[in-house]
Amino acid sequence: MKKACFFLIAVLIRGVVSQQLCMQDSMYNPDAQADSSGSTCEESASQWAYDDLSSHCLNNGGVMAAFAAKCCDDGTSICPVSQLCMDNSAYTPDEKAVGENTCAQLAHQWAYSDKENQCEVNGNDMASFASICCSDGISVCPVSQLCLDDSKYSPTKIAYGESTCGDLAYQWAYNDKDIQCEKDEALMSYFSNLCCLDGLSV
Repeated sequence: MKKACFFLIAVLIRGVVSQQLCMQDSMYNPDAQADSSGSTCEESASQWAYDDLSSHCLNNGGVMAAFAAKCCDDGTSICPVSQLCMDNSAYTPDEKAVGENTCAQLAHQWAYSDKENQCEVNGNDMASFASICCSDGISVCPVSQLCLDDSKYSPTKIAYGESTCGDLAYQWAYNDKDIQCEKDEALMSYFSNLCCLDGLSV
């Protein structure tokens, strides 16, 4: 009797656990290679199993996106994509970002649960991806200050080719101003001459 009860409980527990990974379940490819060890997606499915999708996406959105890039034919996870662009409508998921990989397939590289922390720790990466995957090139993270007087910054000024200062802001993105100025003083000076109305770098 006890065995039967335990079996029933186990079945009920398994019943609430989901393994849907892809936004469209039909896109799931169980035979695709999921990791460098050669494991298939089906063999790795326990690594993204969950019983509460909202909580799982919040805490493990990056893991979901990383597996979706390998195991979903369209690279799209069931979890919402973490916002990359200041204007979310400017996001271009089908744009080629690195090699043949689209922005959607690389979305796990900027997945986050805390935007402020993400911008503080990975602001450079966010700005770099935004320059490719946002049609206006503007990341959801604040632009790192370039000009001594921030009101002198001219984001719409053409800085290189057809690219504006706003498009190229990822080039001087930083988390620590003192370190950035010490490491890339020449770069900061170069862009401030182009993008600051008075030419003065921060």
